[in-house]
Amino acid sequence: MRIRLIAKNANEISGISNYARQLHATYQAAGVESMLDSPDPTPIPGWIMRGAKAVGYDLSAFFRSYPLTVQDAPDTIVHLTSQTLGTTLTFRHPARTVITVHDILPYMLRNVAELNHYRHHIERFFDSLAMRNLKKADVIVADSAYTKQTLIDILRISGEHIHVVHLGIDHTRFRPIPAADLTRKRFGLPEGVPLVLYVGSEAPRKNLSTLIDALQSVRAAHPDVMLVKVGRPQFDTERQRLIEQVAQRGLADNVIFLDEVGLDDLVALYNLCDVFVLPSLYEGFGFPALEAMACGTPVVAANAASLPELVGDAALTVDPRSSEHIADAVGRLLNSAELRADLSSRGKAHVTQFTWERTARLTLAAYDTSLSAG
Repeated sequence: MRIRLIAKNANEISGISNYARQLHATYQAAGVESMLDSPDPTPIPGWIMRGAKAVGYDLSAFFRSYPLTVQDAPDTIVHLTSQTLGTTLTFRHPARTVITVHDILPYMLRNVAELNHYRHHIERFFDSLAMRNLKKADVIVADSAYTKQTLIDILRISGEHIHVVHLGIDHTRFRPIPAADLTRKRFGLPEGVPLVLYVGSEAPRKNLSTLIDALQSVRAAHPDVMLVKVGRPQFDTERQRLIEQVAQRGLADNVIFLDEVGLDDLVALYNLCDVFVLPSLYEGFGFPALEAMACGTPVVAANAASLPELVGDAALTVDPRSSEHIADAVGRLLNSAELRADLSSRGKAHVTQFTWERTARLTLAAYDTSLSAG
């Protein structure tokens, strides 16, 4: 079996690119012939590229996410490792095609003004094209049962062609480590104060505004509590709105935004913090919750979308639309070392099932379906 993994940018530091690299490395370690490649470049006249860039639109980056062609090869399974690569199926369909769908949230939320992801009508058009093309794949791999159900309910794709394969995490990296004082000092985190961690973007569906309102309630019992938000700003308008909300709530001394954090420091932050919170309204697969568990950090997660499926009974789950529920869960953990220790232990045990070896094994089983169908 020869596998050609297609990633929009195999060298990019992102969850999706890491997924492709992890599959490739695990396949090779198992003796499976695997290639890691990028889609064909989309030919765009230079004058169009320059004109678009002049108005703040990077067409080169855009067509890495929404390419139009990918080369086929004899006796090879072409695995498109992200749903946006479905645009490559517009004109040609490789003989054996597998596509991984991490989520279809931008498409799902396209008509919800406050949660709409699209920055431009062209992006909306191409994403819709990618979504329509998903049914052309021989096999779809979905990150979660939740994502599978959205494909069935919203895109009307037959469930028999969709395989649920949870992603893995790197347990050699995400693990309990001694408190990292250098990381604490580098980011200006005071000692002896309760630390609440969030990792991710400010996308409206991540629901950070409700978390900030919850923090205001937590501060009543823990005046020095600090929310550490990790992740570079991907939505500038939303970042500014959150900064304004923090100021309006009088929380300027209780919230810190850390934009550029390396992987080693991220692991250290998971270990330093007392509680990790993921309050998303919609999530295809919540990597940070699992990474926090692997580091032994107690987790509070929304009881929405894929998160209950992923965290099981190893986290406190809350109504993400209720700042009171979030505040109550965070407060319970900050007030009880016993509860923190219990969730830490349960989280570390629960997360052992999420390995890249298991992900690769189940994905290979999905390929077998493609081969037998062909």
